[in-house]
Amino acid sequence: MKLIGLVGEQAGGKGSFVSVLKEISNENIQVVSSSAILLEILKTLSIEPSRPNFKKLFLSLSKVFGVDFLTQAVKLRIKGLPAETSVVVYDSVRMPVDVRMVRVFNDSYLVYVTADRQVRYERARARKEKAGEGDMPYNVFLEHEDAENERYVPDIGQSAEFKIKNNGNFGWLQAQIADTWKKINKSV
Repeated sequence: MKLIGLVGEQAGGKGSFVSVLKEISNENIQVVSSSAILLEILKTLSIEPSRPNFKKLFLSLSKVFGVDFLTQAVKLRIKGLPAETSVVVYDSVRMPVDVRMVRVFNDSYLVYVTADRQVRYERARARKEKAGEGDMPYNVFLEHEDAENERYVPDIGQSAEFKIKNNGNFGWLQAQIADTWKKINKSV
């Protein structure tokens, strides 16, 4: 099983990476996400899934259970995937502990998908993935960038084996993802 750890700032293109990879490969790809685990908790508690609420939940649980609580939950989900899974994409690498967990797996790679801040801000507002993003002011976007769970992303990204600067159009991004996938397959 290959494990691809995706690292990137908000609205950098991680979701697009996953969609394109599923489209171009003939592999059984499973996606594991820290955000999905936090979303399950927020939904269970009937709390709005806004970026500030994700942050509050993460910080609160980190204080009680340690900074690696979410990473350990992700690791358990990965290990519990069906045996026929050939590629796992962990789309939420954000902290050094996440990188260490990815590296526990033999056939693992880090891919950094990023874009300039203004481009990502415009994408976040357009996609409205989390509550409040559609009308989010730029200064609030910048505050999210400085959150505890975001501050390591650029440094981790620089240490990734593969980097994709997602400032171009979707066709350009598709070509970059295809090239990255080809290189990952040659690494075996």
